[in-house]
Amino acid sequence: MEKKQIENIIINVIEDIVDINITDRNLNLFGDEYHITPRDMTYIVFDIEKKLGKEIVSVFETEDIGIMTISNLADGIKKHMAV
Repeated sequence: MEKKQIENIIINVIEDIVDINITDRNLNLFGDEYHITPRDMTYIVFDIEKKLGKEIVSVFETEDIGIMTISNLADGIKKHMAV
């Protein structure tokens, strides 16, 4: 799966769950622009996993807060899916 496809899945899930329009794939999802809560992110991750058919929680085990952009999260998921 290509990075752009993963980004689009993440964006669609976020828009469905928290009704936020993502305009910049490089902004921190927990930051002032989007204000996604950790609780909401849990639901978002579960829904992404369902759409991908693969567990992605382990992506967060080795990453820092920098993973919390659409672009970086897609990179992490793509790398994880290749394993």
